[in-house]
Amino acid sequence: MGRLVDHRTGDEDRGLSPVVGFALLLGIVIVGASIIFVVGTGILDGIESTTSSERGQQSFQQLDHDVNTLELQNDGETSVYFDENWEYELSDEWTMNVTASNGFESTDPEEIEMQTLVGTDEHGNELAYEAGGVWRGQGGATTVTDPGIQYRTESTDDGEIGRVAISSTSLSGDVGSGERSAELSNRTEIAAFGEDIDYVSHVALEVDGSPNHDGWYRFLKDEFDATDAKTCDVDAVDTDDGNVICHDEGDETVTLIAVIDGENSLNNALGIEPTIYGGLYTAGDKKLETTGGSNPSITATGYEDGDVDDNETDVLVSNPDSALRPKPGASPYRIDNDLTVDAYPVINGTPEAGTGVELASHAYATDIDESDPNTDEIYPGDEDANLMPVYDISTAAGSADKSVHAAQMSSSIGDVPDIDTAVDDAVTDYLDGSDSVPDSTITADKEDKEDKYHSSSGVTIDDDIDTGDGDVYIGVDGDLDMSDVDIRGGNQTFVYATGDVDVSDVEIGPDDRTNASSLWIYSSKTGSVNVNGDFQGVVYAPGKQLNMNSGVTVDGAIVAGNSDIGNDVTINFDESLRTDNPLENEGDVPDIIKKRKPLDVMFVLDRSGSMGMNDPGQERVDATRTFIDQLNESNGDRVGLYEFNQRGHRIFSLDSDLDAAKARVRGHEDGNTNMAKGIELALDDLDTSGDEDHEPTIVLLSDGENTVDTRYIETFNQVDRAARNDVTIHTVGLKSRFGGDIPEEQLREIANRTGGNYTSVDDPEDLSETFNKTAEDAIDDSEVEIETSATDEFETSDEYVVDVEHNEIELD
Repeated sequence: MGRLVDHRTGDEDRGLSPVVGFALLLGIVIVGASIIFVVGTGILDGIESTTSSERGQQSFQQLDHDVNTLELQNDGETSVYFDENWEYELSDEWTMNVTASNGFESTDPEEIEMQTLVGTDEHGNELAYEAGGVWRGQGGATTVTDPGIQYRTESTDDGEIGRVAISSTSLSGDVGSGERSAELSNRTEIAAFGEDIDYVSHVALEVDGSPNHDGWYRFLKDEFDATDAKTCDVDAVDTDDGNVICHDEGDETVTLIAVIDGENSLNNALGIEPTIYGGLYTAGDKKLETTGGSNPSITATGYEDGDVDDNETDVLVSNPDSALRPKPGASPYRIDNDLTVDAYPVINGTPEAGTGVELASHAYATDIDESDPNTDEIYPGDEDANLMPVYDISTAAGSADKSVHAAQMSSSIGDVPDIDTAVDDAVTDYLDGSDSVPDSTITADKEDKEDKYHSSSGVTIDDDIDTGDGDVYIGVDGDLDMSDVDIRGGNQTFVYATGDVDVSDVEIGPDDRTNASSLWIYSSKTGSVNVNGDFQGVVYAPGKQLNMNSGVTVDGAIVAGNSDIGNDVTINFDESLRTDNPLENEGDVPDIIKKRKPLDVMFVLDRSGSMGMNDPGQERVDATRTFIDQLNESNGDRVGLYEFNQRGHRIFSLDSDLDAAKARVRGHEDGNTNMAKGIELALDDLDTSGDEDHEPTIVLLSDGENTVDTRYIETFNQVDRAARNDVTIHTVGLKSRFGGDIPEEQLREIANRTGGNYTSVDDPEDLSETFNKTAEDAIDDSEVEIETSATDEFETSDEYVVDVEHNEIELD
């Protein structure tokens, strides 16, 4: 049959159009519905996955909470719940290794075996419980709750100190879904890393083989604020780098190095804790004597702030029986005939004096035999006044030669133990294998900030040691000879020697300051210490024979055993080294036996016209006489009187006749003011009549400014001259009764430059009190005070800087 054709349009079969359109519409609907079904199903699956993940996360967090509670109770068991829609398994074992280092050696790693609880759901979500923390994502990408590892720092006087606390947990047993019982089956506490080290400088934490190593890397880096490093060696870490971390993804290992006490000296690693009472400590001697000349003498002084020339009398400590208290009937300790001891001997025993002995003032002794006919009590002591009993000791009962005063101590001096084991460890263990000691200048490595050297057969060091880039360590298995050596650089040198020690002409720079702690020589008690020439530094060799040549000066300290000391030896102690005060628990000695350096007191008094108005009663005259009354002519004290207006006036030249000086004190008032002229006259007299064994002091009184400002240039020229000559100037400013200004700023500066004190006085009637106090200060300054001032004392740190606890939980 032929096709129907619409002649108006030319279209064929127009009657089929409604059918085709309906079919197309139906197809679109079906496809759309299919798309909606597929997309909706995906959204629904995503919602279900998220819901499952959140439910699983809550379950793991509840597990973490329940386990923590169980660990805190440290007893019994509890119930835990595992989501039934999740599957659980324990991973293969991996390890957490903890190592402590003192900067020179490490402990054996403490290995903690761990397992990881891994949970997965049907949507592919993964959670893990590991080391007391909850982890989320494949490979533990992030932490939900942190594992039991914390790092914090504390501020101390020595800087920031790190602290590490590790509390890890490992699960074992039945980990199926549903409710389970959990029991703390074992707890391991590691309080100290090895009893082998006492001082922890760094701790290494290694996570080895954990399936969550990526997450561990991120967590530890954040918790310890660590920086990435190429290598992580706990014994070779640079303190300046702070905490560092390494991640080896191939080996699934994360290593973190955490700073604890940071920089550490080998002494701390060895456990050496020096005991230093003063410039010289000997043990085992029965006699204090010198050899090699007439007029035998030994001097012990102390200095501060590195100024070896600014010193005062100090102690010599002798422990003749080398025990906490001498045994009954032990031989006395004898101060030999005709020996001049410019020191305070401190004797751990019974003292005995030879004829002609002279001391700086007195001795201290732990056991004074009151029944000895050669011993007389001259002062019984006074507990309320904190004054010690004092005895007079001579060579024969009733002898007129009562040459030695000795104060009875209430407690003994502790022994100084030998350091043989520590020195041997330093030489044969820590420093063995280091570079050989060079023939040229010994230096520290700039990058490592230290350097180590070793000699296996003794060594002679006769070149300089430069510590500008760090500390230097030298181990000598044999004899040490150091001569003509300059120590410079500002850091420290530590030498450990097992044999004889010979030192001569060893100096510490710079020339104007000597910090004796720049050089420490440690030695075992075998052999001898031979000080053949001047020495600066510390020789610490408890129990070792000490030999010192005549005329030698030591700036620093020596700790030894028996001694053979030459004539005219000076021990000039660096007081910053004192770790123990031998007189710390003792009282004072009464004034009747105190002996101090004689004083040369120069009064420089204002006589300008204004003094007549500001001190009309001439109170300054009585004040000056009051001061003179406190001086002691028999002690060698001397006085000089000077006045100034526009010129200087010598009223009484420096002399020991104190009564004559008092009689010459007058109050004059005329003219202008020029302090320089009065100070200049006083210093001139000290230059011509001064005595190096006396303490020179100027007391300067003024009521007004220099009349011409330029005169202050002259004044301070004289003040600087006084400072160079170790002359102390105490200044007193008398305020004007009529509104004039006193030069407080200048008077205070004069005192400061010379180590004196400035006092402002409002009323002239207070001058006597002020001068009296100034006299007390001047007299007290000439007496010795023994104080402990060492600041680098040894401190153990192993028991409180790292705390490790591992808990094992059994599931059933």
